[in-house]
Amino acid sequence: MEGLLKEGDELIKDFTDPEVLEAGLVGAAQKVEHYEISGYGTVRTHAQTLGLADGAE
Repeated sequence: MEGLLKEGDELIKDFTDPEVLEAGLVGAAQKVEHYEISGYGTVRTHAQTLGLADGAE
C-alpha cells in the first residue's frame, strides 16, 4: 500500500498537465481500490474456511 501511495505522490510531482495528471491519479486510485477489494476477498475466504458464515457475509 505504501508503494501505491508513493506512486500517486510521484505522479503529482512529475506531471503538470492537468488532464494527464487526472488520468494518472484515476489509475492510482483504482490500484488502491483493487488492493482493498482483494483484502476483503481474502478475509471472506478465511471466514468461509473457518466455518464463519456470518463473518463471510
